Amino acid sequence: MNVVECIEMLRNEKNMSWYKLAQKSGISQSTLSNLINRGNSPSIDTLGKICNGLGISLSEFFAIMEGLSISRLDECNDLIRMYMLLGIKEKEYLHQTIRLLIIHSQS
Repeated sequence: MNVVECIEMLRNEKNMSWYKLAQKSGISQSTLSNLINRGNSPSIDTLGKICNGLGISLSEFFAIMEGLSISRLDECNDLIRMYMLLGIKEKEYLHQTIRLLIIHSQS
């Protein structure tokens, strides 16, 4: 799924017209229309505004685009927060454990 397809999907899920999305995003309807009709990817600034209009963050948008659910993204963020609390030795141990798990899962 590309950026424009993802925007379209989210807009449809929220039962939002293009006009309403443009209003909520704070961008002109013609800008939004040009993106959609030409299939161009918006700048990160414009995409951020569109995400705000859709009521999601940029990270949520990219997770959805890659097929991750919001709950899965929350789980990933929780793991990152926990990882950041570990000391150097614990991080090294975790890295070794993950490598072993990957090797084991591939055999």
